[in-house]
Amino acid sequence: MVKQDDNCTVKVQKVIDVENDEVLLYCHSTKREKKNRLLMIVLLYALKRLSASLSQICIEKDEKSDNAVKILWTCQPIADTKDSLPRVYCLRTISMELDEAALWRIYTMLTDLETVFRSRS
Repeated sequence: MVKQDDNCTVKVQKVIDVENDEVLLYCHSTKREKKNRLLMIVLLYALKRLSASLSQICIEKDEKSDNAVKILWTCQPIADTKDSLPRVYCLRTISMELDEAALWRIYTMLTDLETVFRSRS
């Protein structure tokens, strides 16, 4: 154990790889574990929503580790839904009087400002 406090415990294991002449340091963090668990829940939720439009899924596993090495799928999007409009996102506003061009200019200006502020911090 290299770190332990109320929020996180970090354990490490040093492994010498003689074949490749390098040192590997395997690390386990309870914080990272919680984050990964949450990401897995989000991924499973997204896959569940996606599965309605999947017509075929194939998972190739590594024989030694039993880990997935490739996931292939075909998708049949449902017509006239957000799933059938690839790479489309929606901007929401309560301003009814602005046209599409004005809304787009405001959006790009705000994202540019956000980038500037992020780079300054």
